Amino acid sequence: MKKATYDYILIHLVDTLPLAARLKESTNARLIFDCQEYFNGQYETEAQFKRNWVSLTQTRFVPETDVILGTTNVMLNRLRREFLGPRTFFRVRNVPMKKERKVSLEEVETLRIVWHGLTVIPKNTRGVHILLEAVAQCNTPVRLFLQGSITDDDRKRLEQMEKDLGIVDKVVLLPPAHPDAIVESLSNYDIGAAGELATQDNQRLTSSNKLFEFISAGLAVLAPDLPGLAETINEYKVGLLYQQGNIKDLAEKIDMLNADRALLHQFRMASKMAAESELYWEKDFGNVWEWMELSESI
Repeated sequence: MKKATYDYILIHLVDTLPLAARLKESTNARLIFDCQEYFNGQYETEAQFKRNWVSLTQTRFVPETDVILGTTNVMLNRLRREFLGPRTFFRVRNVPMKKERKVSLEEVETLRIVWHGLTVIPKNTRGVHILLEAVAQCNTPVRLFLQGSITDDDRKRLEQMEKDLGIVDKVVLLPPAHPDAIVESLSNYDIGAAGELATQDNQRLTSSNKLFEFISAGLAVLAPDLPGLAETINEYKVGLLYQQGNIKDLAEKIDMLNADRALLHQFRMASKMAAESELYWEKDFGNVWEWMELSESI
């Protein structure tokens, strides 16, 4: 069998670094480490041997990489300090592909808030319980839509939480959207809400996919004041930050946007403009394409 050759090797996980480095050595390809997670932070609460393995693997094999991609500037700054050397760094966010999308800016009396994920778990670090409790404290008419798959046990837990909080009529559970239609499934809401409770540096420095899906759907964003999330919200003025885990602060910001529909509209238009002009995959990956074309000419 003829040995395969490669021009570029693109990997996403620290687990594949050793193999990728050996493959690069045998093929003279250029190695791109798309560091979707901050792995030192992701494993900081794991067993000692896992932390040691991640640290030693990155120390040994990251010097073999040519390019490191990160989802936020705050994450890239951390990586630059940890991985000293003549490497190229690019911010490439988890933004959707460019596509013509209809954004509904129709106003309704009851504010529509949406959260989506692969699974709906009533209480974990994704913070669905933070959103539920905030809705219970709101003084203006709101409805929370939770989109994702859910187990029978978690459905019962969710229903009990709704009863305990007195918000049974304010929460709607929806099935997950097809991966290729997530943005479209969000377009009929007003606010995209995140409830993350960061317990690791990985969660503090990275940025969840849902943030960019909310923006692409033309929604205002409410998110905890974590550096990775704040970076985009502050840069594009697409919403408000609230103190992580602070239910009262989140409820007050929901009520504020409900009362100030002009501000809500301003955030939604900012999301629409950012999605159309900046936050789409082809543009964000553009610097990498340029680097690849330049490297071919050298």
